[in-house]
Amino acid sequence: MTHDVHHSESAAFLSALGGLIGQYLGGTITARIYTRNFMSLRSRFITDAVVDDPAVREMFTDLEDYVPAYQPPDPSEPHAISEAEMRRRLIDERVPALEERCGRFLELDTPDAEYLTKQNDLARKIYDLQSAYARGSVSGEDFVTGIYEVQDLGDQWQVFHDLFDTAYADAAELEMGSPGIGSDAYGRDARLLAAERAQTFERTFGLAAD
Repeated sequence: MTHDVHHSESAAFLSALGGLIGQYLGGTITARIYTRNFMSLRSRFITDAVVDDPAVREMFTDLEDYVPAYQPPDPSEPHAISEAEMRRRLIDERVPALEERCGRFLELDTPDAEYLTKQNDLARKIYDLQSAYARGSVSGEDFVTGIYEVQDLGDQWQVFHDLFDTAYADAAELEMGSPGIGSDAYGRDARLLAAERAQTFERTFGLAAD
């Protein structure tokens, strides 16, 4: 009976992990959400033997070492890796090693038309805020508030994009810095940064100012 319970828990973990990785690799969640949900899943099944599988342990280590592209590098973190490297290891090493021992578990989840429509809606909202802030049409405080409102909506819809995460991080850094004078926690010119981000949104989503 105990063996059956452990087997059932391992199967449940692998099924959930396969779905989670499939969302990340398929493009319906970002590295930020993948990291958060992986840590939560690992905690739920921490007593199960499969969590101690070498490939799962390495996934955990990779996520601890991963540094988002929007976060300035820290020279004191010699083990830091980019998302591209974390993703490469996941595809080329971690998943194949785990599937070799446990069988196929990965289920890709790609964006459907409704997801993409909502994603473009969120992109437009963020782009408009970035453009307005870069022009000086809104204050730093209102920019931060507006971006957070978009983030709440994205979480509600469960719609994500790497550029959205960058915008959310920019808002958080501005809030921790000096929004009144437009300097973020890293000392960057937040209006200039918003203008650069808006240009990236234009290219990525085919947006143009209203």
